[in-house]
Amino acid sequence: MSVLGDVVDSADLVRAERRAGEAGYAMTAPVMERLGPLGVFRLLGRDRSTGLGEFIRVLEALAHADPSVAWAAANSNGAAMATHAFPDAIAAEMLAESNWFYGVGFPPTGKAERVN
Repeated sequence: MSVLGDVVDSADLVRAERRAGEAGYAMTAPVMERLGPLGVFRLLGRDRSTGLGEFIRVLEALAHADPSVAWAAANSNGAAMATHAFPDAIAAEMLAESNWFYGVGFPPTGKAERVN
């Protein structure tokens, strides 16, 4: 089965855990433990061959169940995609634990200007 099929099969769990995740301001352990081994947080990593189309369909399926889980998966895949530029040892360390997800943030550049 494809990752997308596995994610669709996981949608009931993700949906059922949504309120607990919102209340705890974090993805619940059952959701992480289900999606992590499927590779959801590493789909665009150097060790995967997921195409952009499948990746977007996975995010769409997750978003129907819990938008915050889709956001976390998308954000983590930004970091996974960045591993293509890292030395092998660092990339392997980042990608080793499939249940972890990473965030990517880029600091703003320039100077803020007041707008009236």
